[in-house]
Amino acid sequence: MRYLRFVRPRFRGFSTTNVNPAQVLAGTAHDYYVLLHSRNPPREFPRVVSSPVKNALQLTLTPSNGLVNFSWSPRRSLPPLLQSSDEEVYSATSFSKWGGIVELEGLTLSNIQDTVQRITAPRPTVERGDAVRPLYIYVCTHAARDCRCGDVGSLVAEAFRKEICRRRPTSVVKLGETGHVGGHQLSSPDPCLHMKRN
Repeated sequence: MRYLRFVRPRFRGFSTTNVNPAQVLAGTAHDYYVLLHSRNPPREFPRVVSSPVKNALQLTLTPSNGLVNFSWSPRRSLPPLLQSSDEEVYSATSFSKWGGIVELEGLTLSNIQDTVQRITAPRPTVERGDAVRPLYIYVCTHAARDCRCGDVGSLVAEAFRKEICRRRPTSVVKLGETGHVGGHQLSSPDPCLHMKRN
């Protein structure tokens, strides 16, 4: 992984910085960031997205300075939910500020502790000479939480998608959309108020 970048759209543009993946996860102050793979795009999420698995994983990962969110990618094929069980079943991708990526399958309430141990286990350092690792780009498109993310974020995600398709580096660049990542920049209690007036 070269670095993980979250794009939080703003009306006056957005800024990103080049970071050293061995020092920080770009876009978050957390040591671990876990993205539960959603079957629905964030544009369809309700204002607050919750689930028993997300809540339990967040509670267990908080002492390790971890954050859990939902993500969606139109290219990701997800396994069906198990019909024989009442448990939610997720796949997920976990990123650490030290450059580690863990792909998780079959994540349920019953294996949260094992999952957190796997996420936080030390990993070998990735050297510059290693094989090419994907660049992960995530854009917040959670419209019900912040209209800027729904309107502008969706446009940003689509622009990235078109550019990635044009260049065809599908094995190198992974694009996804996420639920709300925080970081309100405007002081208005309703940052979308001026949009509603226009």
